[in-house]
Amino acid sequence: MRSLNKADLKSKAYFLSTARSIMQNFGQNRTQYTRAGSRGYVRQSWVGNVIMCVRVALGGRALALLGALAVQGGQLSAQDGPPPPDAIPPSPAEQYAISQGGVDMRTGLYIYKKTDLTIGVVGGISFSRTNGSLQSAWKPMGQFSHNWHIFATYIPVKGGDASFSVRGARGTGFLSAGNSNSFTTRSPDYRARLQAVPTGPGALDRYLLYTAADGAKITFRPAGTYSDGPNRGHGRSGEGYYASKIEEPSGVTYTLSYDEPTASSYTFLRRVTSSTGYVLILEWVTNPVDRFVSKACVFNAAIETVPTANSCASASYKTSYSYGSNGYMTAATDSGNNVWTYSSTFSPAARATATQNWPNSNYTWTDSFFYPGEITPYLVNSNFANPFYRYTTSQTFTDGPTYSYDWYITEHNEIEMEVAGGVVTDADGETVSVRYQEMTRPGYQYGDSYMISPNPKKIVDELGQELNADYCTLIGAGGQPGYPYVTGCAAVSAKYWKRPDGSQSDYTYDLYGNILTVVDKPRLGTNDPNITRRFTYDCSTEVNCSKPTTLTDGKGRVTNAVYSSLHGGVLKRTLPADASGVRPETRYTYTQMSPWKKSGSGYMISTSPVWVLTSEEYCKTSAADSNGNCAAGASDEVVTTYEYQQGSASKGSNLLLLGTAVTADGQTLRTCYTYDDRGRKISETQPLGVSGVCP
Repeated sequence: MRSLNKADLKSKAYFLSTARSIMQNFGQNRTQYTRAGSRGYVRQSWVGNVIMCVRVALGGRALALLGALAVQGGQLSAQDGPPPPDAIPPSPAEQYAISQGGVDMRTGLYIYKKTDLTIGVVGGISFSRTNGSLQSAWKPMGQFSHNWHIFATYIPVKGGDASFSVRGARGTGFLSAGNSNSFTTRSPDYRARLQAVPTGPGALDRYLLYTAADGAKITFRPAGTYSDGPNRGHGRSGEGYYASKIEEPSGVTYTLSYDEPTASSYTFLRRVTSSTGYVLILEWVTNPVDRFVSKACVFNAAIETVPTANSCASASYKTSYSYGSNGYMTAATDSGNNVWTYSSTFSPAARATATQNWPNSNYTWTDSFFYPGEITPYLVNSNFANPFYRYTTSQTFTDGPTYSYDWYITEHNEIEMEVAGGVVTDADGETVSVRYQEMTRPGYQYGDSYMISPNPKKIVDELGQELNADYCTLIGAGGQPGYPYVTGCAAVSAKYWKRPDGSQSDYTYDLYGNILTVVDKPRLGTNDPNITRRFTYDCSTEVNCSKPTTLTDGKGRVTNAVYSSLHGGVLKRTLPADASGVRPETRYTYTQMSPWKKSGSGYMISTSPVWVLTSEEYCKTSAADSNGNCAAGASDEVVTTYEYQQGSASKGSNLLLLGTAVTADGQTLRTCYTYDDRGRKISETQPLGVSGVCP
């Protein structure tokens, strides 16, 4: 590994405004994350992984699984030669750690995201642009990708084995012994699973099925006569497979349709269809560099006819994109006719020349970002690239802040290298550094890649205070001839976090990567006791494996939860006893409902029903029995019911929430909502006892 020296460390920095809060909050078990997508809701986690400024990013919803960019650091192309004999390649970066300037400290790349279109709530669709390190074949919008660009890649490795990666905003790596239909994960996300579903008698007659930790599933297109796309990482042979279907535990399904590949053209996404009636269509344009998305539009099939052709001509809600001769996007016109502009000094020819002349030359360029109507960029990024990796070197914001970066480089083997942490300096010269942990696999052989920890191993703030973690659980396995037993790391989430004041949090996990215990130890010089929290899980059902069934806090108070084995929604939550000894309990009921879509002169019911929350019940002062009856009688019960849009042969439905009715103390207070054609709420009545049902 090539690292920065001590002198370097004194002249670099990290996102200073957040460094101290990171120090305080690490290990405090209060992570929250946003399920990115058209719903935009925030999920609070009982057991948050210890993530610094980290976005548990699995995409924009395409679902909230995998989103727009696979980050690996740039790699050599195939003509640059193979790595050491069939070495196991690096797994994709797994989580974000974002600096104050928006640069990912895991990969060295500026993380840009702009949501151009959003429609719907339940099963809604958003279209967001993001950037990353993918080579041009995997970047369908010039320097940008988008949140529906979801794919798996296959690479043959040693002994006839195969390496697979499932990629989106971040990725998960798998290894298949003998390129069989059995896969083992190479990433710390143990609950993620990859399966090969046979489609014929041949060994490779199959398609891939990925199951995420929350039970959502992605089906990938099977291999055909021509590849969906190349494997452009690691300079190896291989191919890529695009996602064809995404299924959420709730029953919402997204179907992805493509232009089929030919001998001279790869696959291009043309349409995404939600089972709740929303449709995204993409148009493409041919540029001297490649083929890129030129228009995106959305339709609501519950109220309008969706064109059979993949055209945005009749759409009222759409965006358009323009590109320069260098293959970079120059303008994005949003649905409100605001034009977001971009400029770049990047030149494919100059980059190719620098690559050919390496190590005598590297390549540098700048990217500028403009707000609509502005001629001065609000941000200019300076960038560096060589044949192995690329990163941001500095940033200038027009409102004042400037940041410069230097990076730690992990050298996996002769040609596979990537950024894994770094330092950043602000305008005042203050620095903070972020390091990741490099680990060898059990049975490691020469040329194999290291494993990189999912989150930082060390953070040093501008005051020199250190926060440290460890991700390695040592185990042994057979190695190369002459070295039959090689000890390596089974990568896990952090085993501990040690803070500058001497306090520490220790973690234990089950075989699925779920946190079982958190032991918070006091700072040095105090006599405070350790505080232990415990968690249990029920992994008999995949969709619920990551959800705690009990949480015992540091005072021994227990919270219980029961989940549906069908869709994973919480059915009952029981809190610790209050001062009177009563354990408050809330019960939840769900119902399957079907959307209705426009079909000819009428409407057609969807064949994919969706689970929706229809009621919540709790007792105000007393305990509930096993049947949910309040000990103090029916008058003690509070019931909230949820009313949804109903469809029929003459009326469409996207299952929008039309109202809530709260019944307590002998009266019902109803709140009603109305929406526009895009599923945006435009009115809400006050809960003043509205009777009947919402219109």
